[in-house]
Amino acid sequence: LELEPYKEALAGLESDLPRLKDLPAGDGTARGKATNVALMFRSIAKADALRRNDARGHALVIRTRPDLRWCSDLNLTAALQLAHGKTVLVPFAEDNLVFDQVAVAAPRAMEAYANAYATFRDEVERHPARSLYPEREMWRHFRSAKLRPLTMRRFRGVLVRSGGRAEDSFSKL
Repeated sequence: LELEPYKEALAGLESDLPRLKDLPAGDGTARGKATNVALMFRSIAKADALRRNDARGHALVIRTRPDLRWCSDLNLTAALQLAHGKTVLVPFAEDNLVFDQVAVAAPRAMEAYANAYATFRDEVERHPARSLYPEREMWRHFRSAKLRPLTMRRFRGVLVRSGGRAEDSFSKL
């Protein structure tokens, strides 16, 4: 499922975030990836808009990267009991960082989670000289939206890269 063609997504970013191209390169794994970070937040919002327009009801919503291979089970019974109010289950939430590759929440909390793109746009406009780190931007959104991260302690996953190479999804944290 392609939410929007890549060229249209880039044009949307230019329209939504005219200062994006002026952001500093960033440090470490975030170096030069401002566009990728912005596209991720935009995609999360677009995908959730599709979900909200679906007539079927959802008891639980799972947001995951398409290239993430789950190496552990998700206890759906526990998730259904824990995911209420503004609680969002994530694999990691410490030191002003919230893991941005997986989230599990009730529909209303997921809608608030997916609104990270709006918070991100506001942050870029307010602080155009700050480099981007996706997990820190997600933490800023959680703080702004008053979302409560709850750590999924047993989560294990790897990112599947080109040629089937696996990369530890926690390696940069």
